[in-house]
Amino acid sequence: MSTSKARADSLSLLLFTLRSGKLMAINLLKVSEIIPCPPLTKLPESHPHVKGIAMLRGTSLSVIDLSRALGEMPLEDPDGGCLIVTDVSRSKQGLHVQAVSKIVHCLTTDIRPPPFGAGGNRSFITGVTQVEGGLVQVLDIEKVIHGIAPAPIEMAPTDLTMEEAEVLGNARILVVDDSQVALQQSVHTLRNLGLTVTTEVAWVERPLQEILIRLKEEPMAVVIKALEHESLLSRLLFTPLDVHLIRECPVPLHFVSGAPHALPRKIVAAVDPFHHDEHYDSLNDRILHEAVKLATACDAEVEVIYAHDLSDLGAQEYGFGSGAGFFSSVAAKRLFDEQGQAFNDLAARNGIPPAQRHMILGNPAKVLSSYADAYNVDVIVMGRVGHRGLSRLLGSTAEMLLYKMPCSVWMVKPEVLD
Repeated sequence: MSTSKARADSLSLLLFTLRSGKLMAINLLKVSEIIPCPPLTKLPESHPHVKGIAMLRGTSLSVIDLSRALGEMPLEDPDGGCLIVTDVSRSKQGLHVQAVSKIVHCLTTDIRPPPFGAGGNRSFITGVTQVEGGLVQVLDIEKVIHGIAPAPIEMAPTDLTMEEAEVLGNARILVVDDSQVALQQSVHTLRNLGLTVTTEVAWVERPLQEILIRLKEEPMAVVIKALEHESLLSRLLFTPLDVHLIRECPVPLHFVSGAPHALPRKIVAAVDPFHHDEHYDSLNDRILHEAVKLATACDAEVEVIYAHDLSDLGAQEYGFGSGAGFFSSVAAKRLFDEQGQAFNDLAARNGIPPAQRHMILGNPAKVLSSYADAYNVDVIVMGRVGHRGLSRLLGSTAEMLLYKMPCSVWMVKPEVLD
């Protein structure tokens, strides 16, 4: 196992034990928290593998006896052990296990397919790896939960129009997921809309390279992928696959997160019409074009936001050494007026009414995340600019914003700057 390089094929695993002492692991991205087992309330006619319901900060949480779900004897002490709280299939569940061991960081190349004849719970095992000389089975937690309480597949409220069906029927869309259960749910929904869908399960050592090769061999209109909210520690140790896709993927990206509605109802376009680089002019128009097109197809409301930090703009555009010097000058009002004019011109030529334009002072990441959370935004459409050299190493604005968004994110085809 290696933690020395920031790579796209990295993985963080939480190790735990069952009653038998068997060491198992789940993807750390699926874990919300770990807590001692609280008092449980048994519900009548519940699934035999569901031990009961726990209350976690005022919210009910189904608790699964993971040992029983995997065909083993239940825990000897029903009140002992601990709960691994997972966040999958748009809901939280508690997994009752004997003990949690530790977190390890590895590469996907360290994980091998499970051997045939591995036992009755083989269908729940997505791979095996070695940790300190011992064999560890990596669990497909979505499949375990789906076997106990299948997640309902929310259907779109309306059928596709002939025009929409023709557009989607001619488009090639790549849907990427590391869970067969989640992928099959997406496939079922798309097929119910009358679309032709083919699926492929591939065991690959380097997922980024496999995706890029597939896009080169079979050009796609968009790549759709679940947004994986990795911890800050994990992002410091490894560059996540999502970030590598932002940097490398040549087509638009749709990172799905939350998705409370079958179709988005509120879409926000995030623009920067006052950037000093002229490449941003066409990028802003493409952002608004994509947002309006998506809103029209989904019968959704679209708004446009320009989140700006005057102190940074003042220092950059007017040569002030600090924000204080800028704010004490008459240049502040002139800059604000010029920003407003550029913003309104951009919105007007893309058909955005004045009531749906918002120019908000503040850090862009905080402004957009707070607005999305407060106004139940389903999708934020934004741009991504590829850099070379030192700027690439420092990361783009899109990378910094990605993990702060409480909703899905659509990133248009990138601009590449030297």
